[in-house]
Amino acid sequence: MHGVVLWNKTTRVHSNLITWQDERCDEKFLNSLPVKSKSDVSSGYGCATLYWLSFNNQLKPEFDSAGTIHDFLTFLLAGHNVMSDQNALSWGYFDLNKNEWQNELFNCDTFPSYLLPKTAKAGYKLSDFVTLLNSVRLEAKIFNALGDLQSSVLSSLQQQTDCGMR
Repeated sequence: MHGVVLWNKTTRVHSNLITWQDERCDEKFLNSLPVKSKSDVSSGYGCATLYWLSFNNQLKPEFDSAGTIHDFLTFLLAGHNVMSDQNALSWGYFDLNKNEWQNELFNCDTFPSYLLPKTAKAGYKLSDFVTLLNSVRLEAKIFNALGDLQSSVLSSLQQQTDCGMR
């Protein structure tokens, strides 16, 4: 849930996955961040990783969107990048009471806030269909991605025709 993939919405060019196990954000770096997170933040969390990439000039200009690996999958299926509140909270810098990214991020010159996805409560429907190979349209309800544990539970509680991917 914590990891990051960057991509271009038009070309669909994407970065490698930076996993939650990434350790480039040491304690000294995390303590130096200009905005303090209202939620937990640690090395490998999405927003900490975006800060690090920005500080170290490693953000490629062609990328205009970011999310977890499963947000990227739902983007590919539905064409929209809307992160669930539970995934956003796992990235840090998310105000769960307001269901939005911390406003301070958008006023911080060193944070690439333009990459942050829109957020919605878990269960937000992104699409009623999937278009494959730009021509084959299939009926399928696509919802914003959930965390791995939540997907496991959801897929066992719903109808036999439902599918939860993680």
